[in-house]
Amino acid sequence: TTWKEGNTILTKQSADGSDNGMFGRYNLGFDYDLGKNQSLTAGVAFGTRNMARTLDYTTNLFTNSNLTSKSYRDVTSKDASNSVDINVDYIRTFKPSQEWSFSTLYSQNSLKNNFDADLLNSSETLLSRQKNLNNNTNREFTVQTDYQTPIKTNQMLEFGVKGIIRQVNSDFLYQFAGPTGSFATDVRNPAGTLDYSQSIASGYLSYTYSTKNKYTFKVGSRYEYTTIDAKDQTSAIVIPAYGNLVPSINISKPLSSVSTLKLAYNKRIQRPGLQQLNPNFNSANPQNINIGNPNLSPEIADNLELSLSTSIKKTYLNISLFGRQTNNGITRITLPSDTLLGALVTTWQNIGKEKTFGANIFGNFFITPKWTIN
Repeated sequence: TTWKEGNTILTKQSADGSDNGMFGRYNLGFDYDLGKNQSLTAGVAFGTRNMARTLDYTTNLFTNSNLTSKSYRDVTSKDASNSVDINVDYIRTFKPSQEWSFSTLYSQNSLKNNFDADLLNSSETLLSRQKNLNNNTNREFTVQTDYQTPIKTNQMLEFGVKGIIRQVNSDFLYQFAGPTGSFATDVRNPAGTLDYSQSIASGYLSYTYSTKNKYTFKVGSRYEYTTIDAKDQTSAIVIPAYGNLVPSINISKPLSSVSTLKLAYNKRIQRPGLQQLNPNFNSANPQNINIGNPNLSPEIADNLELSLSTSIKKTYLNISLFGRQTNNGITRITLPSDTLLGALVTTWQNIGKEKTFGANIFGNFFITPKWTIN
């Protein structure tokens, strides 16, 4: 229900539909020993996701409790994507616990999110047809190198650097036609593009220290610096560069030969996904419109967890308590449309603040040597 110009607008909508989907993932990899202390690993993974959805909408629009219009809309949506991931990893071991690694990863995800709609009047006569064509590509290239080395017998030092280059492209338009004839550009609906380039440079340092009474302390931090260049079909989108310091602290203590107590704190960064950034004005259902926001920033979460793992005869148990606070959360926002009567528009903004507390309990019990309950 929405209010506009002193009137109460009530939209009642029902739909009958069906989904058909096909999913697959195929992997090929190999390992090669270059020498006694050197190895090379590579792999290729292909993924496919094809979804077809048909929905037949019936929409009734009431103004001040009076039925003012009734319409039908038959929509076929296609959500088809394919992905490829290629990785090459090199590891050189110098002595036990001392090693250097170099890794690369290339990922590409191509997505088509289209729909075709037939618009019918209250007597179910075809009035017009509509298409939304939306092609998206998300490419990422990652390169990183890591080194770890023991210091004496009770200390470990780890450090490394990592770079990520991400390119997101979206190209969308609407087409319109009458009951018959060919389609033409729909001047009433927006068309456009998004070119979104993101570069992330990061480095980390971690130090582990074990005491004589078996406490283990691991303290580390990672710094990330992100730059973004974005533009739509008319102009550049100004998104300032930003830096994030991501610390972590882990403390563990074996209580016995089968029990360990751990306390961990870390900060997490969650960047927006392609669909959250995509500015395509998706009106497959014109009463419930979705549009992305290319100005989104990542959300930041602080996590604290206390866990106990133990074995009791044939049973393994892990019990943990956790708390998480998320600031700058990417939150779904739904508001009445300024131009379409009775319609709602959903987008995303960095306005969320969330506190979560919970517990996890996991158990593994051996009934027989070959059967377990988890």
